[in-house]
Amino acid sequence: MGEVLKICGGALLCVIAIIVLRSMGRELHLPLQWTGVVALTGAAVVLLQPILAWLSEVAAANGISDTVSLLLRALGIAAVVQLCADLCRQSGESAIASGVELVGRVQLLLLALPVLQKLLSGVTALLSDV
Repeated sequence: MGEVLKICGGALLCVIAIIVLRSMGRELHLPLQWTGVVALTGAAVVLLQPILAWLSEVAAANGISDTVSLLLRALGIAAVVQLCADLCRQSGESAIASGVELVGRVQLLLLALPVLQKLLSGVTALLSDV
């Protein structure tokens, strides 16, 4: 609970500083906003460490560590891409945000390619036996 209060307090201080800078007409609020977002993302990753460690243990014990690893990487890619695209849109650069999202989608497809190859080879093997 204490960690969440510290994180929320830091976020509110960042918001107050952004509001003050924006009211002064300075464009320094965007780098401060990005810094706040990166700090909050880092805090979330630190808070997720025990959950990720537990998932790794469970996956290894059940022989599905490759699948869980793939899913966690996909979730990580999706989260980073969404965060980056949101920051680009907030800065008024929607075309760059769309490009970032496209790159993220392609990366997810590349990440899924080995699974798709295994699936297709399994289907091919089943069809050749018929």
